[in-house]
Amino acid sequence: MYPYINDEIWTMPHPVEVEEFSLNQGIGEDDFVVLMVARMDSMKGQDTAIRAVARLKRKIPDIKLVLVGNGSFSGSKKGGLATSKSHAWLAHLQELVRRLKVKRRVIFTGFLNHECIKRAYARSDVVAVPSLVEGFNLTTIEAWVYRKPVVVSTGAGSSELIMDGENGFTHQPRDHKGLAEKLLAVYEGGEDAVHMGERGHDSAKQCLLEEGMKNEWQVLEETAGRF
Repeated sequence: MYPYINDEIWTMPHPVEVEEFSLNQGIGEDDFVVLMVARMDSMKGQDTAIRAVARLKRKIPDIKLVLVGNGSFSGSKKGGLATSKSHAWLAHLQELVRRLKVKRRVIFTGFLNHECIKRAYARSDVVAVPSLVEGFNLTTIEAWVYRKPVVVSTGAGSSELIMDGENGFTHQPRDHKGLAEKLLAVYEGGEDAVHMGERGHDSAKQCLLEEGMKNEWQVLEETAGRF
């Protein structure tokens, strides 16, 4: 069974709110926005996304990678050496951005509240989930609620729901070239990318809370019928 989300809390923000969010984050009207929503942790693969964007900076001059998130669940606030794992990882990513010369193309938002995350989803053109390994990633489902195409690493459990080229794309963990290739496919896809997001929206229905409640009631009824 997959985890469920309450799609009622993932409502579409007003266009004015999305515009304000974009202005505050330095996102231009014509920018192609690649969104990542994840804590600052090496297992989430933000470095893979940064390398992919660096590879695409000539083919997609208006690309923007928006990295939402801050703290890591795997490190304490103080850390073992007076610095948290999340801060150390953030510093590493910032240095990678500097070295690859993509400072204008990568945005670190830090923590965003729920309302701002909704605006980020609404403004995005594609949502990336380049995790190295994790059980499941609800970001994939949340992106689908907003009808966004997704590019998901096979290291993430939610990749099981991806029909490659139909409701999203997959790539191998740490494969920034593969991720770049799939992001470019979305960028060049036009209506195909839009349809991919629509098919993802249909796929998300199996992970919505209402569907989960129906399944639970069905199991209870079947169990009760045996006694």
